[in-house]
Amino acid sequence: MDETIIIEENKFVEHLDLIITEINKQLISDTIRKSISTPKKRQLIYEKYGKKAFLLPDKLKFPVINPQTGKYDCNLIYSARLRAKQYINNPGYREIAKKAEELFREHKCTNRINIHLKESKEIIDLNQLIDLIN
Repeated sequence: MDETIIIEENKFVEHLDLIITEINKQLISDTIRKSISTPKKRQLIYEKYGKKAFLLPDKLKFPVINPQTGKYDCNLIYSARLRAKQYINNPGYREIAKKAEELFREHKCTNRINIHLKESKEIIDLNQLIDLIN
C-alpha cells in the first residue's frame, strides 16, 4: 500500500488519533480486523501461533501475524509501527516500536502512507512524521 493523504498542517497533531484510526481501517482488511477485534479472538490467535503473533503478547496487543495464514503480515506490522510510535512515551512502547521496525525490515515490507501537508511541498511517510512529532 502506497497512498498519499493531504492534510492541513495545523490540523495534523490535533487529529492524529483519528487519522491513525482511519488509516488502520483502510490498511487492515475487514476479514483480518474482525478476526483480531476481541480479546477472546486474540487469545485464540495466541494459543494457535504463540508469542510471535503479538509484539506485546502478555496483553495481546500489536498483532503482527495474519490469523488466516499464520504468517507475518506487512499491513499489521505497519499498523503496529504506527500505534507504537503514536504512544511512544508510554512505558515499553519505544521497545515495541523498535521490534515493529525490525520486523518491517526483516520481512521487506514496503508499505507507506504518504502525508502531504497542504502548506508544504514536502510529502513524508506517516511513520517519519510521527517520529518528528515525538
